[in-house]
Amino acid sequence: MKARANQLISTEVQAGEPVEAGHVTVIPLGKATRIRLPGFSGGLVWNRPSAVVAQYSDGQSVVIPVKDHTRIILIALLGGSLAMSAFMWLLSGKLIKG
Repeated sequence: MKARANQLISTEVQAGEPVEAGHVTVIPLGKATRIRLPGFSGGLVWNRPSAVVAQYSDGQSVVIPVKDHTRIILIALLGGSLAMSAFMWLLSGKLIKG
């Protein structure tokens, strides 16, 4: 999937270099999400693993999804920090009033 240059947010899946291990060829797949802001050169690129394709010598192929634990941890940390900020904001309002 190719990204258009004028999109604010685009996603692209790319295959890495194939690696042969015995009778299996392993191909890593990565997903890149790009965020571009109008009027600025450059932007934000987030690369993460997507899947691994295993091609066997008998012609069969298997796609094995990769669970991105780093992304899960980052989202959990963001949610926890937002919850803690909201709690402290509520707590500070009660302490000042009361």
